[in-house]
Order: sequence, then structure tokens, then C-alpha cells
Amino acid sequence: MTKREARKTEGPKKLAKQIHVSYEGYTVSASSSIEIMDVNELDWNLMYSRFVSQRKPCLIDGVMPGLNLNIFQPHLLNELLDYGEVLEVEQKINGGFGSNVQRLQMRFEELMENLRTGKGDLYLTTQYGGEDENDERKEEEEEGNIENSGTEGFDDNSDTETCSLVSLSTSFHDDFEDLDDLDDLEKPRLFIQPPLCNLSSSILPSSPSFLDKLAIQQVNLWLGSARPTPLALDPLKTDLGVGNCVPNGTSSGLHHDHADNLYIPIHGRKRFTLFSPQDAPNLYTQGNIATIYENGVVDYITNKNAPNWRHIRDDGAIIGEVCRWKLEQQSDSLSETQQKLLLEQIKEEDKLLASFSSVPKVEPPSFSRIPPALLHIQEVESVEDRARLHKLSQNGYPLLSKCHSLIVDLEPGQMLYLPAGWFHEVKSYGEEEESPEFPYVHEAINYWFEPPNGSTSDRPYEDSYWSEISPYQLN
Repeated sequence: MTKREARKTEGPKKLAKQIHVSYEGYTVSASSSIEIMDVNELDWNLMYSRFVSQRKPCLIDGVMPGLNLNIFQPHLLNELLDYGEVLEVEQKINGGFGSNVQRLQMRFEELMENLRTGKGDLYLTTQYGGEDENDERKEEEEEGNIENSGTEGFDDNSDTETCSLVSLSTSFHDDFEDLDDLDDLEKPRLFIQPPLCNLSSSILPSSPSFLDKLAIQQVNLWLGSARPTPLALDPLKTDLGVGNCVPNGTSSGLHHDHADNLYIPIHGRKRFTLFSPQDAPNLYTQGNIATIYENGVVDYITNKNAPNWRHIRDDGAIIGEVCRWKLEQQSDSLSETQQKLLLEQIKEEDKLLASFSSVPKVEPPSFSRIPPALLHIQEVESVEDRARLHKLSQNGYPLLSKCHSLIVDLEPGQMLYLPAGWFHEVKSYGEEEESPEFPYVHEAINYWFEPPNGSTSDRPYEDSYWSEISPYQLN
């Protein structure tokens, strides 16, 4: 074995020794399967005790009350959304999505025309205004995809752009401190992302009742097209030329979000491949992990692999923003020493970020370097190609073999609850006969929630940060 090969094998193990892992939630074994619940059986107390507090994914049969999927069908979207502003649309890179590259700008009507005519290299994901890495509130993931401009704030790309609520925390509190005097329908729903933002709560509910104690971060639309295409390998290339390709669909890339996710497919099909936060040290993240909190939220080291990363708490809040919030909102109760310490934290963060300001743009830290095709080997028809992919996995990503995954097939009429920190790769595909006017289109809506860190269902968050910066989001 060469020194380079040794480093590839040993590197993640050495890095794992530096990671502070405190995760106490649900983990996956070889015999695990996703638990299924009927939406009519769910309320907040049951959801909290069985899934939210346990950090356990859940497949939900049925759709949240008040959301009519029929009116969100592709051929009705232009008229329903009535959105004429420019959007940022992701373009397929190396056969998949999730790459941190420049997006295309186009109006929603133009995107729909591209999808109608069969253009499959475009994907509408969450919309962000900034370039902050923590803007994963970003996607990420799917999609699921969030990084941290606001909490990771997010993925990344995922199932996952307008300014995040976290980075605007203090101004939000000032602007909306009198919201309690307004009727629900008058309250601004700034967490609804374009192009959904013109919809009223009678069409797009603000939150499902069974998760209404969690602070909403964002509501997003995911829209693309994927024709069934076999996976083509190049045996002459070290990486087989797989890039981000998967067999018979498109991939979000393997990543995790920094928010709890409720994912709702509307059109087409999704296959989620899930890994517990406990497996994070073995999943070859782009960034270097610093901490995996008890609830699964993952914090990264700010360095050349994540030059814009801002450290976060276990509820996804950026620590620097929390310091500013305390200085502004709690200064009367803070001693001079406490105020000085908060200011020092802010200055240290600013200094650290400035030291990496010249580092070129990199992939979001919460994405994995593992080619998505290695998660779909059993779907490859050729026996020879399966053997080649197994060899690539064993030689290039040996720690993956230590992980156990959950496979969840999701279709319209179902929902997936996925806690923050759970790694997921989302394979999307449409069916021609499902909508002849928009063949192979896949569409979904997702709700992102700030990850809870409290100890009871009555108090899902340890302090009042989220309720005070965005009081209209919490019940």
C-alpha cells in the first residue's frame, strides 16, 4: 500500500478521534426498517415522544390537513403560484445536483417550459439571497438540503436564496414585536420561500399541527425532471466516471441538513437513503466535523474546507448571532464581565472568518464525497458494473462499509419526517404516464424546522432565542 493509499484509509479514522460525538438518538442496525404512522393518528405529543425527542425518522401515510396536492400538479403551477420574479435554478453537474456552483437565473414560467419540453438538467431548490456556507438553510439538503447562514441554515443545497431568519434575528424581533395584535392571516410568512410566497395559509398551511411546537425555518418547493437512464461506467477511469450519476434518476448527493425536515412529494417518486448522525465520521464529509450534538446537529471546523462556516449551537442557532441577540435584548441583566465575554466571542468569530476570506469557494461542508452511485449498487443491472462499484467503494471509501442505511421509497400521499443531522441521498424520478404534458417531472414541498434541544414536549427549546427573534413562527 502506498503512502497516499494509507492516508485515504487512515485519514477519516484519525479525524474521527478529534470529533466530539455526543449523539444519543436513534441509530440504524442491519435489521432496521422505517416506522410507518397514519397521519390521522398523529398529534404533537405522540410525534414528540415517539420521533422528535428520539431523533427517529418516520414515514407518514397521508398528507397534512389543509394541503391539497391536486392543486399543486405541474400543469396548474404557473397560475397557482403567480410568481413573476427571477429565481435561481440549479443545473446538473457531473450527472447530479447538490454542487456548490453558480446557478442559472430564470423566471418560473421559463423553468416550467423547459421541464415541459423534457429538459432534465434543471432543478428548482430552495432560494437563498447570500453565499454564506451556513446558508444551507440552504438546501442541502434535499432536499433536503441546509448550511448555516441562519442555522445551516442551510444544507447546502438538499431536498434544501432568501436571507435566513437566523442572520436577521435581531431586526426581525424589532420589526415584528407587535405581531400578537394581528390576525393570523395578516402575519407575514417570511419563511415561505419563492415561488410559494404568494400563497395564502388556506392553500399552503404554515405548519402541520403535529409539529406546531417547533419553530419553522423555511418552506420550499423542489421541482425537476428525470428520465430513466441506465448508469454508464468508464472502466478506464479510477472513479469509473460515475460523478453524481445514479441509475434511472437524478441524485441530490449524500448530505445532511441542520434542520428537522418534513418532506412531502407531490408528483413523481423519491428514494431516500438514510444514515444516522452516529455514522457521520464514516461518511467522508467535505468539511471537518467538530461536534455531533446529542440531538444529531453537526457543527464543523472553520478552515479551508469550510471557510465561511459559523459555529452553531445544538438548536441550529449561530453562536455569533446568539451573542449579538443577548447583548441587544438582555443587556440589562448581564454583568459587565458577561458582556465583555460576548463581545470577545463575536470578535473572535469575525477574526476567524476574515482569515479565510480569500479561500476559493468550496463545496458545502455537510455534503459527502461518496459518489451517490455507491448507494445504489443493487439497482445496477450489469453484474460486472456492480463488481466495479463494490471495488470502488472498498478501495476509495472503506469506512462506508461500517454504516447501516435505511431505504425509504416515498410517493405522493406520504410524508417523511427526518431529524436534523440525518444524512440522506435522494434519488428523484418521474413517470411519463403520470403527466403526459410534463413527462418525468418530480415535485415536492418541504418544511424545515429549527432542531429542538429541550427536554419536554411543552418546552422543545432550552431558551427563548427562537421564540423571541421570530415570535410569529411559534405556537
